[in-house]
Amino acid sequence: HLTIARAAGNALLAEIIQNLLDREERFNHLSHMLNDRNAAAFDEHSEMVEALVAGDGDRAERVMAAGIESARSFVVEALLASPSIQSANVTRPYDPER
Repeated sequence: HLTIARAAGNALLAEIIQNLLDREERFNHLSHMLNDRNAAAFDEHSEMVEALVAGDGDRAERVMAAGIESARSFVVEALLASPSIQSANVTRPYDPER
């Protein structure tokens, strides 16, 4: 993702993507500890490279959007399936005094 933004010459987008990747790294690792998505991610990235090599921006956009949604769903489902998440009390607002 970062390579694509850099190759497009969009420094601001590259900086934003780097920041997002840094922030999502923990969720990504935890999710992959709970489930395996490597084959799907490989296929999505391969299709993205094919679209870029072919110069098909519309297809690349569709593949990227679908891959992001698939990864988002994967992370959410993995976290919700985690027993420690299921037993966490997340209904009470955070109170720094507690």
